[in-house]
Amino acid sequence: MPDSDAASLTARAAVFGAAAIFGGIHCAAWNALFPSLAEMWMWRMSSVVVAGYPFLTILLKLGADWEPLYFLDHLYSACIATGIVLYPLCRLVLMVLSFTTLRALSSGDFVDVDSLHSAAG
Repeated sequence: MPDSDAASLTARAAVFGAAAIFGGIHCAAWNALFPSLAEMWMWRMSSVVVAGYPFLTILLKLGADWEPLYFLDHLYSACIATGIVLYPLCRLVLMVLSFTTLRALSSGDFVDVDSLHSAAG
């Protein structure tokens, strides 16, 4: 592998690693309460795609570069083509759900913490 290919792969791995961490943070809300079952599953599936897609593409690229697994090159290309649509869509779902779930906050979520301290003291 020439140096420029290695540098390109390293840069791509860094970008995809940051994207995977971003998705992993959203997976932390796996057991959070959502207003509906559909919203919960939309959040979970979008989080898995956003966290897992970068790893999948890196693994497929590494496999496609290894001669015994050259057939993975077609799978890698299909993964990239699918990801061009799927990954931004899942990011959009996470962003929209972040705001739409605010409609289901309980009344206790609106209590000012400073007013609680001043009432107690």
